[in-house]
Amino acid sequence: MDQFSANVGNDIMLTMGSDFEYSNARTWFKNLDKLIDYVNKDGRINLFYSTPSMYVKAKMAYNTTWTVKTDDFFPYADCPHCYWTGYFTSRPALKRYVRVCSGYLNTARQIEALAGFQNQTDALSEAMGLAQHHDAVSGTSKQHVAYDYAFRLAKGAAVAEDMVNSAFSKMTSLSGHPSATFFQCDLMNESICVAAQKFNSFVVVVYNSLGRARTEVVRIPVTGPNAYTVYDNKGTLVASQTLTSFMPFPKRQPAPYVVYFQVTVPAVGFNTYFVQPSSSRPDVPRKFSEFEDVVIENGAMMVNFTSGSLSSITNKKTGLVTPLSQDFLWYASAVGGGDFQNSGAYIFRPNSTSAYPTCQGTPTFELVRGSVVSEVRLLLCDWLGQTIRLSGDNAFLEFEYHIGSIPISDGIGKEVITRYTTDINSNSYYFTDSNGREMQTRKRNYRPTWPLQVNEPVSGNYYPINSVAYIKDGTKQFSILNDRSQGGGSIIDGQFEIMVHRRLLYDDARGVGEPLNETDAIGAYPNPVRIGTGLRIVGSHYITLDSVSTSMSYVRPLQSRLFSPLVMGFSPIAIGGVNSWIAAHTVMGSAFRADLPVNLDLMTFQALGGGQYLIRLSHQFGVNEDSSLSKPVTVDIASLFSFTIASIKEVSLTTNQDVEQLKPPHQWKTTGGDENLNKFEYVLLKGEGSTVTINPMDIRTFIVTMK
Repeated sequence: MDQFSANVGNDIMLTMGSDFEYSNARTWFKNLDKLIDYVNKDGRINLFYSTPSMYVKAKMAYNTTWTVKTDDFFPYADCPHCYWTGYFTSRPALKRYVRVCSGYLNTARQIEALAGFQNQTDALSEAMGLAQHHDAVSGTSKQHVAYDYAFRLAKGAAVAEDMVNSAFSKMTSLSGHPSATFFQCDLMNESICVAAQKFNSFVVVVYNSLGRARTEVVRIPVTGPNAYTVYDNKGTLVASQTLTSFMPFPKRQPAPYVVYFQVTVPAVGFNTYFVQPSSSRPDVPRKFSEFEDVVIENGAMMVNFTSGSLSSITNKKTGLVTPLSQDFLWYASAVGGGDFQNSGAYIFRPNSTSAYPTCQGTPTFELVRGSVVSEVRLLLCDWLGQTIRLSGDNAFLEFEYHIGSIPISDGIGKEVITRYTTDINSNSYYFTDSNGREMQTRKRNYRPTWPLQVNEPVSGNYYPINSVAYIKDGTKQFSILNDRSQGGGSIIDGQFEIMVHRRLLYDDARGVGEPLNETDAIGAYPNPVRIGTGLRIVGSHYITLDSVSTSMSYVRPLQSRLFSPLVMGFSPIAIGGVNSWIAAHTVMGSAFRADLPVNLDLMTFQALGGGQYLIRLSHQFGVNEDSSLSKPVTVDIASLFSFTIASIKEVSLTTNQDVEQLKPPHQWKTTGGDENLNKFEYVLLKGEGSTVTINPMDIRTFIVTMK
């Protein structure tokens, strides 16, 4: 009756199925058939099987005016102290692995198509599909099930990697010369690259899956003990820096050194670089016994540290400055209470609005300055460290955090956060992305469509951050991009906090049936025992400061770079053999004739077989995000690629319908909402044309046949 009281007209949708319920289709439909028959015999209700499109058609027939809902349904709660905002961060390592595999799958599909291979990404695609289950990437499965998700991803990734290595060999080969054998490095986040460490002198093929050329600094773990020199595809020396590595809580032996250098890679293409040991010594970080005021900077940013702590950042191009501090803290997880609700895999319930400092005592402070990269390295305590990194001329600051085994010997579960504090007058508002696409406006202690009673002032203001969040005032915008899905919010004006890790001691009674206490291993079910120490993770946040009017013009392309990182293949080379390798191989190539506009992305390029390819182009900007880049973009698909296209057919996003089969969208009569959201005309690509106009946030899908 509650549902019907909010209903328009006499048609109401009755949904079927539920978690833990729908498991036998024959039993379900047999009983539903009976239920429908009995209800219809009564005569007062006409009950029948339907579809969403039939339901919408029935509603359209009322010819009424509808209100517009532009917000989402986050955060969800099923009781006053039961906000389901913990799973936004639960199992952070699995969340990162899903993100890595997602970007890698997209790149591997491109390489597979360009190399003429088929079906070598299917296993990874299937594992990624499984990982989208609502208890997989969410982190709300039992531990052994989470292991199985990761295992399937690893198996699929291994098959795709073998294909990519073979493709690199094929793409770089020249007729009459032997092909090179390539390897990849899966443990870069642990500062391990077996191929580079083994070969010592090696070739690096760098592949870029974006639809535009990119220049950025790469980082490769190496053996040393000397510094390394780097050469480009013409044999010209490239500026590089070799440093001692910083991996404070390793589970495996990290490489003792890491080499940084800048690469430039064409759109949907590759470039080649050569790395060889030299006679010079690596840079040694300067260690501070007493804290001093320190500055690191490049052409775009200046970062100030006062008495060993971050104190401000400056955008050198705009002159904008904000005081900035960053702290790691933890909330104590609630246990029981008046309603017996624990914090758990689903639910984030701190036992207080106050967060506690993670570490006591004086941290160690190391500084490296260089032309390629500058770093401040902090060891905060025996389970927490961080590198604050400024590389190239990037207008972002990277915070690479290292979290070891979260201590629980005191019997308290801990929700670890990092909190950024600025002078921005955010006036209760903050913004988070929706699946990496449109930004959602959030307001503390407020819901747009109903009056909110605040029972959980922290967890009730947490939202999912899949890619980016920001706060702003009338002048400047402070943005945070992450490397995996996390939860966070602005609990105080000018601040933004993100939960980075959780280690809990009790279950929250929402179906997992065990505490979220990830360790090195776990014993056999049904009575598993935790083995070893707590889960250790390495993660990164990327911080930008810019004007409100121009900030998204930098943030959106950076989102694309972070989701689709450069993929590198390594092959051994004899010392001094750079020129001979260049002469015997193809050292650069691209599938594009020209770069895509900065506001468009090549979301998909995938071989379908029979000379057909799937292409998706996406507009990366939302309506009114940028004065110029939020405008529709017209592009000629036939002129993009370096090969000839015979035909182009536009299809639905899911590729199962031609656009000619799609009926015109329903023209809803609405009241309220932003009329600008529907101001763009949507023109389908038909016939022999190859030029398409893509509106803000649109994704257009095409099947292309090559000659």
